[in-house]
Amino acid sequence: MSDRRSRPVGRWAWCTLLAAALTAGVSSARAAGVFDGAVAAWHFSDPNDSAGKNSALAAHGDVRWRVALTGQQRRASVQRGGDGRVAELRGGCALAGQGADGELNPAGEAMTLCIRLRAPGC
Repeated sequence: MSDRRSRPVGRWAWCTLLAAALTAGVSSARAAGVFDGAVAAWHFSDPNDSAGKNSALAAHGDVRWRVALTGQQRRASVQRGGDGRVAELRGGCALAGQGADGELNPAGEAMTLCIRLRAPGC
């Protein structure tokens, strides 16, 4: 049995990040969309943030935007509020830093983070 911790991050052939959203104070479970109230949301057609201020991601290393999902993965993405596209990380990463005007420094006692990640071969 191999020790997964010894594998370098670069071995992750690609990571599927459909959406990451930091939410602050979503007041109702009946919100019109899954990303309503999000401080930031990335759908990965490009590095731009689709919620409020643009806390664009900065690519470091090999990052490919706008990779199209197919079949059931695409349908699931669209059903969950995504756009059927992902970012492919091939040893690189995408960083948001502190966000536009520091918006990624949430205040308060609670935060919701939504992320979908796939790491084939791990």
